Amino acid sequence: MERSVCWRETALTRMESSMTESGEFERLVDFQRSLATGAEQR
Repeated sequence: MERSVCWRETALTRMESSMTESGEFERLVDFQRSLATGAEQR
């Protein structure tokens, strides 16, 4: 389970940098919010 969290954080960091550069930060925030809600439901 820890490995998936690390993978998720790595993917988010990678997406964050690319999305911020392309001006899609709001979409990233929505994506992180949906991840958080999904984690709460589990």
